[in-house]
Amino acid sequence: MPARRFTSQDKEHILTMLHSGVSKKTIARLLQIDRRDITIWDLRYQRYGVEGLEPRFKHTIPAATKRQIVEEYLNGGISMRQLCTEHNICLSTLKNWRKKYLEENNIQIHKLI
Repeated sequence: MPARRFTSQDKEHILTMLHSGVSKKTIARLLQIDRRDITIWDLRYQRYGVEGLEPRFKHTIPAATKRQIVEEYLNGGISMRQLCTEHNICLSTLKNWRKKYLEENNIQIHKLI
């Protein structure tokens, strides 16, 4: 089943429900969406306003910036989700960058744990 797409107006309505006291769990159950999506939308809304709810278009990020973001994650102290929100990138994108970084630097994942 493909992921359901929500418009920025849908997301704004969901956040209005959240801020009026309806729990994430209730909203997620009613709309059959993941609570983590609601959290991400709320973080983006808090940081960027309504523009943070708009669909993101692909853009080129320099390799040095990608490396810096991955190193920030690997150094600890910030979660992948927080970095994604801060840099306005998708979680899967950051996971791909991390994997490539580890492969290029011949770092075994079990060494990080």
